[in-house]
Amino acid sequence: MATERPVAIVTGTSRDVGKYIAIGLAQAGYDILGVYRNPQHEVDQEAVIQEVRSVRGVGKARMVAVRADLLDEATPDLIADRLNEDFGGKAKVFIDNASGGYKQTIDEASAINLDAPQRLMDRLRDNLTPDALIVYNTSVPAHLFHTLQDGKRELLGDYLPVAQTKNQREQILRSKFTGDGQKLAVVVGNGLDGSFVTGVLKLKNKSFVQQMLDVSEEGYFPTVMDMAATVVRVVRGNFPTGHTEYVGIAPQHQLYPSRPLGLSLFGAPPMKEGSILSREQIYDTIPHRWPFMFIGGVNEVEFGQRAVGSLVNLMHPDINWRPGHFPEHPMVPGAITMEALAQLGALTILGVPKYKGKIAQLTEVDGMRFRDAIIPGEEVRLEVDMTKVRERGEMVFGIGQVRAINPRKTAVEGEIHFALVDPEKIS
Repeated sequence: MATERPVAIVTGTSRDVGKYIAIGLAQAGYDILGVYRNPQHEVDQEAVIQEVRSVRGVGKARMVAVRADLLDEATPDLIADRLNEDFGGKAKVFIDNASGGYKQTIDEASAINLDAPQRLMDRLRDNLTPDALIVYNTSVPAHLFHTLQDGKRELLGDYLPVAQTKNQREQILRSKFTGDGQKLAVVVGNGLDGSFVTGVLKLKNKSFVQQMLDVSEEGYFPTVMDMAATVVRVVRGNFPTGHTEYVGIAPQHQLYPSRPLGLSLFGAPPMKEGSILSREQIYDTIPHRWPFMFIGGVNEVEFGQRAVGSLVNLMHPDINWRPGHFPEHPMVPGAITMEALAQLGALTILGVPKYKGKIAQLTEVDGMRFRDAIIPGEEVRLEVDMTKVRERGEMVFGIGQVRAINPRKTAVEGEIHFALVDPEKIS
């Protein structure tokens, strides 16, 4: 069955980088054929599928996931059959994301990092469109393996067979995609907080971890979400085959020139299902614009009195505070939650016809309590009750009680004070 949206095959979609690649590509307009191996991750994979299916754009995003072990020689046929059955047999993007991240022997590493992916690529090559893009995700120790001196190779410890075989895989791919037609891009990540392998290495091989930090661009590791966002941007770009993009690696350690992506924003996601106001109606009332407009939907509103809405999905790739807040444990900054509540408050008061065209400026935040963390991607209910609005000459002042409710409890609550001013009077 052919689809309106182009199709991307992504391996390893139940967690870590693959999970966020699937969500990001859905936001970029792709349907997803995912592949995951571990039956214990079935619940996690189903959650990713539901997240992808909540994305709307040109048609509603679709995702189908296949549980399959790439070491099984029947797996390539199984994936091709699902591509034919669910997506009309053609894919525009193939993300080679799954690999053996921590194998004990060179034979084990070769089987998962060389033999299995090559078997899959050979089988799917005719299922990819003539202009398809293949993206190979790799690690900095693997990417730099053939340049490392023996002493530095020894620091890799149990990771050495993986680095060696992933490096060989990268060189094979570069030799195969050299001309017109189907293209290759390589995305190299450094450490990746939030990934299983980095977690193991931090416990078992601190010397190796320090070696990776020594080539870091910022002195700390990027997150799995940073890696996924870069992959999605590469898919959206238009680069010659062999293009390499680096995530968290200082320029002096990059083997290939990496030009700035310089892509336009993805654009705001559609308003959440059930919203009684469109984004255009909100834009007509308050001056905030994407990507600094954090209202994801408006479910109830009595202009001048109260409103109930939702926080925008902060997993969107246009919003890029996650690498620093906080690496490995991302959470929504309190300032963003307060801003979302202030925007809903502004919408509530500026929807009164006589106040149209003014700007609601915060003058005070009183007694704001942060009772629970808000995690990116959670459904968060926003509530505003205007408790006092008074006019003093040409000036209007107000107070609103605000709260943000996450799936567990009221996470943030307090009081905001504001003044309505004419835009031309803002210095």
